[in-house]
Amino acid sequence: MIDQNGQSFFEGARLAADQTAWAASAWLERANHNAFNALLPGDMVTHSDRPDCTPLLEGETQRAWLVDYASDFLATLFADDSAASAAKQRLGLDVTTPAPAELYGLPARVAYLAPAADRQTVWIPAAAEELTTHRLGGAVSAANATLDFCPEGFYSAQMLPGSEPCRRNYVTVPGQPAHAVVSWGQPGAALRFVLPAGAGDLSGYSTLSLRAAVDPASPLNAAGQPQAFSVQLTDRAGHSADVQTRPDEPALAFPPGEMQADAVIATGFFTGRVPLTTIRLPLAGFAGVDLSDVAEIALLFDQTPSGALFIGDVEWVRSD
Repeated sequence: MIDQNGQSFFEGARLAADQTAWAASAWLERANHNAFNALLPGDMVTHSDRPDCTPLLEGETQRAWLVDYASDFLATLFADDSAASAAKQRLGLDVTTPAPAELYGLPARVAYLAPAADRQTVWIPAAAEELTTHRLGGAVSAANATLDFCPEGFYSAQMLPGSEPCRRNYVTVPGQPAHAVVSWGQPGAALRFVLPAGAGDLSGYSTLSLRAAVDPASPLNAAGQPQAFSVQLTDRAGHSADVQTRPDEPALAFPPGEMQADAVIATGFFTGRVPLTTIRLPLAGFAGVDLSDVAEIALLFDQTPSGALFIGDVEWVRSD
């Protein structure tokens, strides 16, 4: 599908209150719809003007990747515990390890949703109200940054005034989920989540997880360059610790593609796709913080002078 609408199955699961099983999606770079099936012909259109598609994967390579992925997926369901655990690692679903930049030897990214029993969600901005109050009842605030809400679905700024930062009709986020946009153009920018008393016990979890993507159409992002930031945890005694995202964090890479002119869309459109994928930060890295009584989680935009990110969720998770 041109807008990768299959991602909507994952996005629906993430909003389900009774979600008991894990869910995952994988984004395979330079793959296409037809080549997952040996019976379908090649694409009817060429992609010579799209760097995100040049070159496309060979059909045999793409189908071999799918066989590996499907085999491991089935192993997580039907194999014994040891084999199932190894399969989840190969699928990039082990929450104790960094999110992968490739699967089965090919560039790919992962979005992972742990079962509800194994995660505590702080933020899933599915409604505008969540830009001020998160799911645990605490305040959300942006300092020296702008925070915007993007409803789910397809629309333009003309259809939905105020949605200009979402770029929904010319930057394709697979599944077109509701999400937030945080943008900054000066030092000292931060996005903060206050945790109410009794809601900040992270001691039974292993990882802070969030989904993000770089907005390729924003002039606040240097074209072709990755983004980066720090995450800070502060406990109720006032102790804080910061952990930086990896320099090569897959979710924060500038998406492959380019802006192209369009006769209908005045802004032009971005040729690539911009999937929201997972960033994982081990909680053990926040040294000196009482993880049983965390008072605040903050995203500190201290690694680049400016930027704009799509953010889908913030939560802490543990292995099942």
